[in-house]
Amino acid sequence: MRLDIRVTPRASKNEVGGTRDGRLIVRVTAPPVDDAANEAVIELLAKTYGVPKRAVSIVSGHTSRNKTIDIRT
Repeated sequence: MRLDIRVTPRASKNEVGGTRDGRLIVRVTAPPVDDAANEAVIELLAKTYGVPKRAVSIVSGHTSRNKTIDIRT
């Protein structure tokens, strides 16, 4: 499954919900430095979709708020 997401780093809590411009909004508490926000996104999506973290990967947008995620089930 492929998801287009919009990441909000340094949020008050980790959560998935809502859409903006056709992208799922993902909020994480981690800052956007040293790949911390990307790791938090992977962990949150894995937990949300009930898959291991290794099944979630960032296809594009590693340094952008707009990302494309691949989730293998």
